[in-house]
Amino acid sequence: GLQLPASTTEAPPAKLRIPRQVIMTSKQASPAHLVPAVKANLEKNLQMESGLELRWLDDSMCLDYLKEHFGAKFAQRLENEPRGSYRGDLCRAAVLFREGGFYIDLDVQLKVPLTRLVDSNTTFMTAFTVDGAVLNAVVAAEPRNEIMAETLRELRRWYDGDASHEADEEKEKTQSQWMGPLTMLRGLRVVMERSCPGVSLEMQRQVASWECGTQHFRFYDERDLACDYTGDADPNSECPPSRANSEFPGSRFGIFEPNPQWDKRVLVAWPRFEACDDWGCKGGGWDEGANPKSAEPPKGTEEDLLDSPKISKDDSDGSANPKDL
Repeated sequence: GLQLPASTTEAPPAKLRIPRQVIMTSKQASPAHLVPAVKANLEKNLQMESGLELRWLDDSMCLDYLKEHFGAKFAQRLENEPRGSYRGDLCRAAVLFREGGFYIDLDVQLKVPLTRLVDSNTTFMTAFTVDGAVLNAVVAAEPRNEIMAETLRELRRWYDGDASHEADEEKEKTQSQWMGPLTMLRGLRVVMERSCPGVSLEMQRQVASWECGTQHFRFYDERDLACDYTGDADPNSECPPSRANSEFPGSRFGIFEPNPQWDKRVLVAWPRFEACDDWGCKGGGWDEGANPKSAEPPKGTEEDLLDSPKISKDDSDGSANPKDL
């Protein structure tokens, strides 16, 4: 079974606004069914600190969860979705909205404990991708967070044909076409326009912690690893030889604390494995050849298209009935 940290006599953890649960989604029924490398990474991530609860949801659990808490229409989007990474986008957004907690992809390799990525007053945490979208492989939110509420609305708009599947590069400052990163970016911008108008998200990219209305943000930055060294390399560096020489381009990125001074950067995680033989290229988003258009989006049902519920934009506290989504 999965090895979790043993209880210790250390001081009780600091109080956080974000629940101490780690949400993970997978087509596997349990962590026991993961390939060894992925299971080992999960155990290592969880063993960095005690007091975290694992919230595991496979596809069938996600479908049941959406039906129970968000209604048949929203659940049907997941049921008809052929792309595993997109099913994960739907499920994580729903659970994070209702319950709050931390979400990390199974191939994220942490360098620091998860709770070190947030402060006691953090309400929402994530990272920016290298292309300016939101890296939804690492997310944390308090329950019923308004960014997650808006992300769910953006996901509904995506499937209902009310939102473009391609970013407006001039307006949205990204070229991303991936559903999860793009819809979460759009949800974040909606909240910012409402709660801190005039604040530029791009100008805040190098600020680790900042406030927007009632939101207390914590952001990180996905960047290229420093892999341009020569000679013998330190295997404990941010870009060990195994990553520098990997045939998988996704291995040469890291998640860093935001800092405009390159020599003072601090690596907090690698977002992907250094190779993708066991996971990544053959599981999750990369198994479609890193092409978001590799499968046609599912068609909405007649009921869904004719009777799509609308949500008032002034529902800023995220208190709408989730089944309105």
